[in-house]
Amino acid sequence: MVSATECSAIVLAGGQSRRMGADKRRLELRGRPLLDIALDKVHSVCGEVVIAGRLPEELRPSGVRCVDDCPALQGPAAGIAAGLEAVSGERA
Repeated sequence: MVSATECSAIVLAGGQSRRMGADKRRLELRGRPLLDIALDKVHSVCGEVVIAGRLPEELRPSGVRCVDDCPALQGPAAGIAAGLEAVSGERA
C-alpha cells in the first residue's frame, strides 16, 4: 500500500471549455468552486498536489503549486506531462 506522503496528485484545470459553454474553472457546486472541492478530495489521499493548467492569478489557490500546460502537447496530455514534471513524489 502506498502512503499519502509517497504519492502526488495532479489536478487538471486547463482546457477551453468548448463543450461546457462556460469557463469550468469558475463553476460552483453548492457555493464552492469545483476546483476547491477537487483539491480537498485529493489532499485527503496525497501529500502533494499540483494543479496543471493556465490558471489566472485570481483562481490560483494559495499553498498549491500551479504549473502551465506543456506547450509541445495539446489536450489533457499537456496537463499530465506538465504535472508529472512538477511533482516530487515517485507516483502520481
